[in-house]
Amino acid sequence: MERFFLKNLKNLKNLKSYLNTFISILSLNIIIFSGFSCKKDNSSKDFSNRKVTQTNILEKQKKQFVKGVYKVTDGVYAAVGFGLANSILVLGPTGKIIIDVMGDMKRAREVKKEFDKISSLPLKAIIYTHNHSDHIFGGEAFMEGKAVPVYAHKKTKQAIDKIISKLELSIRVRSYRMFGNYLNKEHLGHAGIGPFLEINDDSQLGLLYPTHTFEKKLELNIAGLDIELTYAPGETDDQIFIYIPSKKALFPGDNYYHSFPNLYTIRGTAYRDVRHWSNSLDLMIKKNPHFLIPSHTMPLKGAKLIRENLSHYRDAIRFVHDQTIRGINKGLTPNELVEFVKLPKNLKSKPYLAEVYGKVEWAVRSIFSGHLGWFNGHSKSLYSIPKANRSHYFQELLGGKGKLLKAAGKAYDKKRYLFSLELVDLFLNIEPQNKDAKRLKRENLIKLSEKETNINARHYFLTRAQEMGLGDLPYGRPKLSQKMVDSLDLKLVFDIFSVNFAYEKAKGLKKRVGFEFVDPNQSFTLLVENSVAKSSGGLVGNLDIHMKCSSRLFKDFIVKRTSILKLLAVCSFPKGNSIQMARFLSLFQPSEFKN
Repeated sequence: MERFFLKNLKNLKNLKSYLNTFISILSLNIIIFSGFSCKKDNSSKDFSNRKVTQTNILEKQKKQFVKGVYKVTDGVYAAVGFGLANSILVLGPTGKIIIDVMGDMKRAREVKKEFDKISSLPLKAIIYTHNHSDHIFGGEAFMEGKAVPVYAHKKTKQAIDKIISKLELSIRVRSYRMFGNYLNKEHLGHAGIGPFLEINDDSQLGLLYPTHTFEKKLELNIAGLDIELTYAPGETDDQIFIYIPSKKALFPGDNYYHSFPNLYTIRGTAYRDVRHWSNSLDLMIKKNPHFLIPSHTMPLKGAKLIRENLSHYRDAIRFVHDQTIRGINKGLTPNELVEFVKLPKNLKSKPYLAEVYGKVEWAVRSIFSGHLGWFNGHSKSLYSIPKANRSHYFQELLGGKGKLLKAAGKAYDKKRYLFSLELVDLFLNIEPQNKDAKRLKRENLIKLSEKETNINARHYFLTRAQEMGLGDLPYGRPKLSQKMVDSLDLKLVFDIFSVNFAYEKAKGLKKRVGFEFVDPNQSFTLLVENSVAKSSGGLVGNLDIHMKCSSRLFKDFIVKRTSILKLLAVCSFPKGNSIQMARFLSLFQPSEFKN
């Protein structure tokens, strides 16, 4: 096999352009989603040095994540401000428990060092409140040379797999904009519910998958403490809260933090059932906790204060849900609903319901689509006008494309920045590289950011403004520990193939390709037929190509630790050969994100 490979090495090199495409397929799709930062580019210097103002409400929010380890009560400590999320230490008579483990190994090691100053007791368990990256990817840093039980809801593993698979590229780009990871410190300010998102191209991720899961409720004793884990869907569908009766301490995960909740996130998410979220808050209130230790922002002390905050939080969510449904039944469209649903003063005035992270308007739109889907009920919305046609129609209406750009400029002068942005986008559909139009778009985005009270919207405006000067920004990818690479689920990997299949290059192809792995004994078949690529477990049917290799080598290739040339050289082919496999793999191409 090796002689065959060397003989055909020249032919393989001729396929390099195809192979390079495939090399990036799964590395683009398997690296974790949330808001990756990018390397600095000197061409952005003029933007980075520009003074951009920030609203007072965003300045005040910084007090919620002043860096430090805070003692909440005896045996309970919260590490706040080390990254986007908090990590929490709970001490029992015989050991310690960690609730949420930060977003990367570096920050997790920093937190562990602080926790070790408090106690030298052995680690007895890790508990995940939910699947979000900023809570789970530092797990390996807390291990002390031996396996440790990891508790989570039964849906958490599936949710983790989802965020590293099919929609990873889209969510990564949108997260990157939302968290402002490419902005300098002055423009970034903070991340709304934490100082910054720590996941970036310098990060190393060390995920420990859950080892113990439950469905509705789990009561157990860890480190000599009686602990209750309760399923509480809210910001995620796998969310739980933790209650320790002896300490009267409740850990709500992301179902409560000091901001109006992110009932919808602009990085993209499936519908978050807000009614379930409010019901979960009811369950927490019934526990009557004296200490509330959220996974973002500062802990709260005092049963009365906690009950009041949780009750108002619940009522704000219910108000938005109920009034949106009421408006839907009046026949209101999403654009009309956002004018109809406004928090009443008694709720809006609460500092912990300020819209610095979540936004009522976004929640309203999400509730509409979550219940009724995309169609707003107006017949004109059944179909869309192609964007190029729409731009030309406006150009004709205004008497030429020059007048379209002039109208956008007039709107800017009148401080109608959102309307100006809409007009300039219409012009850019006709002339996408027009420097004056791009400059005007950038100025609109900066002006919108300066009056913005929501940190996620501010970051999105500013990052898009920066893109007007730099073009496409690079997307940094974190490194995965070897343990995490080894734990990758091959079924998940093969599921990704189908959404990267460039069917237009297959030209009616029908081909069945088998992948056999010897450690452990697993196999998969990819069938290309009828312009669709389908994966299935096992070696199915009469194979056209059959490749056999170690799973570690294949996984190392996926995360770009091994080249495709080495993969094809080392693997054996009971049927077909490396040239045929290279040609087959060239049919799978990652999308180019353009938005």
